[in-house]
Amino acid sequence: LNLRHPWGNSNDPGLAQNCEQDDLVDDTPNTMGWTSCDLEGTTCGSLDNVQNYMDYSYCGRMFTLGQKDRMRAAALSPVAQRNQLSSASNLEATGVAGADILCEASFDVDRKTICLGDSVRFTDASFHNPTSWSWDFGDGASFSGQSEDDAEEVYHVYNEPGVFDVTLTVGNGSEEVSSTLNEAVYVMDPGELDLPLEQGFEEGQYPSEGWSTLDVLNDGTWEVTDAAAAFGARSLSLDNWSNNVEGSTDFLRSSTIDVSEADEVHVSYAWSYVHKGVGDDAETDDRLRISVSGDCGGDWDLRKMHRGVTSLPTSTPTPFPWTPSGPEDWTSSSIQLDQEVYLTEFFRVQFEFEGRLGNNVYLDNINIYAVGTTEMSELHHDLVKEWHLSPNPATEQSFLAFSSPADGEAQMMLRDASGRLIHEQSSWLVSGAHEWSLSAPEAPGVYFIHLKTAGDAHRTWRWIIH
Repeated sequence: LNLRHPWGNSNDPGLAQNCEQDDLVDDTPNTMGWTSCDLEGTTCGSLDNVQNYMDYSYCGRMFTLGQKDRMRAAALSPVAQRNQLSSASNLEATGVAGADILCEASFDVDRKTICLGDSVRFTDASFHNPTSWSWDFGDGASFSGQSEDDAEEVYHVYNEPGVFDVTLTVGNGSEEVSSTLNEAVYVMDPGELDLPLEQGFEEGQYPSEGWSTLDVLNDGTWEVTDAAAAFGARSLSLDNWSNNVEGSTDFLRSSTIDVSEADEVHVSYAWSYVHKGVGDDAETDDRLRISVSGDCGGDWDLRKMHRGVTSLPTSTPTPFPWTPSGPEDWTSSSIQLDQEVYLTEFFRVQFEFEGRLGNNVYLDNINIYAVGTTEMSELHHDLVKEWHLSPNPATEQSFLAFSSPADGEAQMMLRDASGRLIHEQSSWLVSGAHEWSLSAPEAPGVYFIHLKTAGDAHRTWRWIIH
């Protein structure tokens, strides 16, 4: 395509004489050329275009407008009859011109991990020009329709746990194609992880179905290492030293934990991190955030953040890839939660690291436990597990079916996702079975119902209103 390297027509980047060479493109600055990625590089007196695809840096992501014009000129040149490639007769002969061919069924999923009763949005991305869509959601449910049925974008509620494959079949009136996305949706049961929970990333303890990672930029994420540990022999590490994209984020998330019978839940953890560099110039503002959710990850609430300029570093800076050498290079912290919106059977914890060009980070010794749990007899404990809220999700009304273990007052409180009290009711009941009807709030969303009866039997539900 008739492009040279930004420093000229050689394969030798980094030479001083390259500043006197040219690539015959007006809008690419003169440069000595790069084999690394310094976005502020000025090797020939002006800011280099280090991210140019024609450089030897490892962060190429652009061509200039001048390079685009030069490539187009090459592709449309009469030399070697190149201009005939895009002629109308050649486009027709090779099948590029003419009616679109239905060649691929494809779709996007807005959330791959949800909890029981949540919905997933599936959006068609097929080509070219389908006119009918048939969805198989993997749980026995399906939906078919055309444009007037809004079949290109559908929502589906999963009411049973598991991992589900989803299949889309699209048609254009004369032919059909299908595509299946394996393990498209993971639906979590309430309370998949037991308390007390200890995660030290030791052999046999991690990897675990109860923990998942998310690599936003697909550039490497949390991995187990035996090179360092706060306790035991292993920890979780993230290679941030070689990261050159400021603001990249990686997540570690727990599955659901049932803390609905607790008065308070504690989360503790240990980490190790240092700045990358030497002296005052070494300060980098990477961030480690700890968030929690009482609604299965529908909303993540930030509870603590450790920043590179304040509390994140645990040792002195180094220009080399960081590996903790002992317990003195680690520190720990904890959070305590007693808000009712978190004390549910869909409680989850999230560790998020935002890289800002600093050094490696290590995570270890995560402990989650409940305190102040109201003691209930084994009979009461089994009793409240039989209490039932249905339908859930709901649109207009649900019914709360429960049994009071003794004569006395029963109290129900309804709160929104922020913890604000929406409604409460109480009644003196005799022991035995009862049923209360609940009118759905006007605003759709996630709510929390807490029921307590005589004998300190109690339970919290996550109520979804569509």
